[in-house]
Amino acid sequence: LRYKVLTLPSSFRLSKTGAEKSISKEVYVLIGAMNTFRERLRLGLLPIADASAPRTANFITAAEDHVLWSIKDGEGMLDYLERALPQLPIREIVGVEEAERFAASEGARFPKPQYCEKFVAVLEGGECGVALLGDALHAFPPDLGQGVNAGLEDIMELRTHLRASGEGNYAQALPSFQEARLPDVRALIRLMQVGFPLQYNQHKVLKLLWTVKFSLQMLVAKVLPRVFYGPPFLGVQDASLQYRDLLARMETNARRYQIGACLVGAMGAVWMSLKHKNVVGALVSLLAPPVLIKLAYKPTPKQLRLDQN
Repeated sequence: LRYKVLTLPSSFRLSKTGAEKSISKEVYVLIGAMNTFRERLRLGLLPIADASAPRTANFITAAEDHVLWSIKDGEGMLDYLERALPQLPIREIVGVEEAERFAASEGARFPKPQYCEKFVAVLEGGECGVALLGDALHAFPPDLGQGVNAGLEDIMELRTHLRASGEGNYAQALPSFQEARLPDVRALIRLMQVGFPLQYNQHKVLKLLWTVKFSLQMLVAKVLPRVFYGPPFLGVQDASLQYRDLLARMETNARRYQIGACLVGAMGAVWMSLKHKNVVGALVSLLAPPVLIKLAYKPTPKQLRLDQN
């Protein structure tokens, strides 16, 4: 995924004809009028507390040939934004200087989900130390919206261990922080790999399959709430659950789905054998679920498992 950031005024009109203006503490998604993959525009604006501060609009795309990357001058960028967002008074919102800067920016790329296995160090003598937090500890695309949340959790966990160990006792505080935080960091990275990986339409067919899977998970969790959990995409919104809890739920779901599929296959084999005397059909019914599981299911990598020491 590639991205770059457009700076907007603290407040701006939300339509060419109306007087309604944006509010700093509200989230906005500006949806463009173009629908093709290489022209589509969506700008996300996160809330800010300071009503006088400029707003930042994040443009994110998986299209390497998106037309926006080819525009290198301010006037061309303003023309594109006017065509893409015809509902907005673009030239009133985006000045020439900002358009020039945005056009000239090469943007950046989100990293693949990754983390540091060892992220603390106590320096000689134990009088000071270093701890990695936030994006320095765990980096990933914005698929689940957990970047800020995870960084704040790092800070709160570190503060807990610093206080518990006593002032200046970094030799105890930092290693205990790493030991306590590492399982959640590993779980977070795994959740990022499977939680909502294709929301920017990187692969249309795979996204369709993922959407079908997500919908079925929602349905099964509604029908059998005592047996199956909902998708992790919804679970991250529950503040009472840690990332390791969500990963454990995901792994439990996977095991139960597999057991259920094998049971259905076995029941089908019995029915084919007794009702229709079809031995071949019974074997296919019996063997199909484990074969499909073997081919399609990708288990959590060993280094990210909850039982990893």
